[in-house]
Amino acid sequence: MNIQILQGNIADSNAEAVVNAANQHLIAGSGVCGELFKKAGYSELQAECDKIGFCEIGQAVVTKGYNLKSKYIIHAVGPDYNLSLNPEELLKSAYLSSLKLAEKMGLQSIAFPCISTGVFGYPLEEATQIALKTILNFSARKIQKCFIYCYTIKEYATYLKIFHQFQNAELKTMTLLTEVNKFYVKHRTSYDKTEEQMREYIKEQEKAFSLLTQLEWTDITMLSKKNLRLINPSVLYDWSHITANYDKQQELSTLLADALKEE
Repeated sequence: MNIQILQGNIADSNAEAVVNAANQHLIAGSGVCGELFKKAGYSELQAECDKIGFCEIGQAVVTKGYNLKSKYIIHAVGPDYNLSLNPEELLKSAYLSSLKLAEKMGLQSIAFPCISTGVFGYPLEEATQIALKTILNFSARKIQKCFIYCYTIKEYATYLKIFHQFQNAELKTMTLLTEVNKFYVKHRTSYDKTEEQMREYIKEQEKAFSLLTQLEWTDITMLSKKNLRLINPSVLYDWSHITANYDKQQELSTLLADALKEE
């Protein structure tokens, strides 16, 4: 899935579906919500939203796009940062619910605004990290393009900065893991080796384990599912032992199982 970060009004997007930063009662509001209702045509859009009636925080529903270039509007309800319990999970869910809905509908393109960073008060940098991490880790089968519309220069600069950080960090992590992976491919077993071969094995194992100690848990969780599938699971389980992150083993198992499930 190709991701593009743009500065502008999401109401002008020609993506198949645009995401509205909606409220639970699906009523026209201010900011992104107000712009979309205004351009789509308030009366018709509000009438369809009234029929749906309600959407839980972290969930999403879909309506027609009416006068927009986009065929559909996906209404995603983000959390109020100061009022919602566990806002991080709810914001992640709002993005994920939108992506799953678009995927289920067979759409090839989707456009997101910066959800919850307006009147809902979510700190911009935190919200941006959650949004990008969720989108980057989503294994799309149908969606080919994802546009992120930033209305202000500050939003645009923040998204670009964090997007580049994520890309650079993932590249660095994958370079390290690929190097370690070579050791596991070369030495599939430590049995039936000559004394000289064992010395070489131990020397290369020390080098590989030394590289693994440079990784943090966040470096691993930032990896896309596609990249996780490229790494021998033994590498990551050994990381949890070497770095004494035993408490992460169950989460690691879930992470790997989820990545393999999407294969």
